[in-house]
Amino acid sequence: MGLYRIKGIYHSGRKGLRMSPVTEYKYDGLIDCQIEWDIDYLRQFKCTRFWLENHSKYSWWDTSPVIQLTKKDFNIYVLETINTIYELEILE
Repeated sequence: MGLYRIKGIYHSGRKGLRMSPVTEYKYDGLIDCQIEWDIDYLRQFKCTRFWLENHSKYSWWDTSPVIQLTKKDFNIYVLETINTIYELEILE
């Protein structure tokens, strides 16, 4: 498991304009949340789970099925799912 921080959450284009910030209430508090995530178990077309370290409502977060994972910078991953795009900063 690795430690990450959610830097941004964006629409994938399925429910909103692609790369526009998600504002749906269920995502409240996820940005800047620290997560534990096992990137080794990531599989295309399967959901992945984040374990939330400092969220007031959720202990974990399940994504929709994964489309792709790309590395934006040396410490930033972009995880695209069917519904959402997550920008994740590596903390360790």
